[in-house]
Amino acid sequence: MFEPLGLQTATLPVEDDEVPDALAPGFLADGRPAEPSTLAAFAPAGGIVATVDDLAAYARGVIDGPFADSPALEPAQSREGSETGWFWVLSTGYDGHEIASHGGLTAGFGASLMIDRTAGRAVIVLSNGGEPVDALAEDLMARVIRGD
Repeated sequence: MFEPLGLQTATLPVEDDEVPDALAPGFLADGRPAEPSTLAAFAPAGGIVATVDDLAAYARGVIDGPFADSPALEPAQSREGSETGWFWVLSTGYDGHEIASHGGLTAGFGASLMIDRTAGRAVIVLSNGGEPVDALAEDLMARVIRGD
């Protein structure tokens, strides 16, 4: 994933001492600092360290780049008004726009990426507050589509 998109600064540390020093500190939901962690063997599920520029390049890669026709964007399972690909939650809403989204939460960090595949736009929400940010990303995407 890193190579086809030219992500020069994204990393996947496996050991806790490999976490970059420049990483913003995370905070748990109660405000206490979160210790840097890589999730060890589960690192690919939530341990990628990336910049906003890296995430924007990833979104571009999904919109019209090497991942635009990825089988991961095809529905593999349906549930409660949305479908799930191999990585993405896929939904049609927001005035008929096709949305691919993925969010996550680790100790001290929350992230959500929503891609409007119809209009070729993306919303990226990152937090070091240890709370889910998916609802915020959904609200921002709705505002972008409506032109608010």
